[in-house]
Amino acid sequence: ACSGCKLAVQAFRGGVARHVKAKMSAKKREKVFSERFDRVCKEGGPSYPANLAAADEGGKRRFIEKHKMTSKHSNGWAGADVRKDALELCRHFVDGRREELLKAILRSEEARASEIRFERLLCLKPHGLVCEETDVPENEGDDEDDSEDGEL
Repeated sequence: ACSGCKLAVQAFRGGVARHVKAKMSAKKREKVFSERFDRVCKEGGPSYPANLAAADEGGKRRFIEKHKMTSKHSNGWAGADVRKDALELCRHFVDGRREELLKAILRSEEARASEIRFERLLCLKPHGLVCEETDVPENEGDDEDDSEDGEL
């Protein structure tokens, strides 16, 4: 579930938050948020590719693109069910927390709202407590683990 939450955060960050800039008024931020929010957990987006797979890595279940799986991944499976499960997790973590995400976007003082620590907000808070503290970096911008090993 942690990997699914982090994947949902990645989809939200890329689909909504990166389009919100600090110089925007609150009204403009809310407009951008509203226009883009419903697209976050939709099939066919770059965060949910058709070749999405799930596998064990270091004792934890991860979503990963099938072609990026290596010998360190075991018990892997792929197919439509994997993407469907990932999208359901996205809807749980993102759609279910719409108001909280909007509030975070509106009060952001970052250059871009994508710099907000959404993983800590969605994956560690009481409703999303699915990740361990060590799975979510203090500064999400420093999390190079996802980009280096291809984990989604």
